[in-house]
Amino acid sequence: MSEAKAAAAFAIREYNVNKKASLTTFVYECVKNRLIDVTKAKEPDFIYELPEETYTTEDDLNFSLTMRGLLSPEEYAIFYMRFVEDYSEREIALKLKTHRKRVKECLHRILQRYLSIEKNHHRISTQRRLAAKWLDDSPSLQNE
Repeated sequence: MSEAKAAAAFAIREYNVNKKASLTTFVYECVKNRLIDVTKAKEPDFIYELPEETYTTEDDLNFSLTMRGLLSPEEYAIFYMRFVEDYSEREIALKLKTHRKRVKECLHRILQRYLSIEKNHHRISTQRRLAAKWLDDSPSLQNE
């Protein structure tokens, strides 16, 4: 609250009558911008230590390395906590000291990236299968 009062006092002191904005609008914008600055400054830096990972198969290792390469450290930690450690969105938000909505949005972005990878992988696999079939069925190539 003191931040808002200080921003309002600054706005009143700096208000220029010759500008086209009303005093109310100018004060409102100054207070709003100051509160945004304060909340952004208070957001904690992302810190979450992942435990040592163990993999049961080579596919698990490849998948983990792929996801780690595609995601930011925060996204990967959320991915790991949700799908490996099986934490709920609420538990993740509490552990990371953030909002549940932010965790939910992050999980949505992760899912979209994963689906994009799967779609591209399927498309490339299909193209390779079709190319191999075409080469096998091509009569001109069989005579050579």
